[in-house]
Amino acid sequence: MRDDIAMTTGNSQDSGSSDITDLGNDVYQIDTRMAGYQGITAGYLIRSSRPCLVETGTSTSAPVVQAALGSLGVGADDLATVVVTHIHLDHAGGVGDIASMFGRAQVVVHEKGARHLADPTRLMASARQVYGDALDVLFGSMIAVEAGRLRTLDDVGVIDLAPEADPEVAEKFEQLSGAAANVSGIWHWLDRLEQPEA
Repeated sequence: MRDDIAMTTGNSQDSGSSDITDLGNDVYQIDTRMAGYQGITAGYLIRSSRPCLVETGTSTSAPVVQAALGSLGVGADDLATVVVTHIHLDHAGGVGDIASMFGRAQVVVHEKGARHLADPTRLMASARQVYGDALDVLFGSMIAVEAGRLRTLDDVGVIDLAPEADPEVAEKFEQLSGAAANVSGIWHWLDRLEQPEA
């Protein structure tokens, strides 16, 4: 990961992109531009020596997220972890695309959602019944994540964000994701990962 990219605090990243907001403590909000619109959904990058993306947005958002990560200095081999808090398509629909773009990243998901990431056929068929043809515009099509790249957590789990991760990141993560995070050394504990009943 490149650390030589100048960041500013405010409404957008210094390059003028309105898709990236510096939230402080090396946490960046990325507008995923769901269905082409701003301000509907967001992912969050936690920058460290082990960069972590929390939420991917939809599959049609994946190129937007990839470009934003690149502008933040996170290349294809740099992203260590992708966390999806739950498997709704606006939060995790792009996880297979992001996993293919960032081939070294481990994908962390609640144990109840893992089967849908490994094989999204049922999830997509159900979404198609609800949204019809609008599914393609709103969410695109979720692609599978290789089962070997999935790491499952139950209601409590641990994600290593790196030894230098700022303790304030946990508080920021909790505010952004709704998941509780407590810091102890290099470990960030994620409690209550929101999951629909599978």
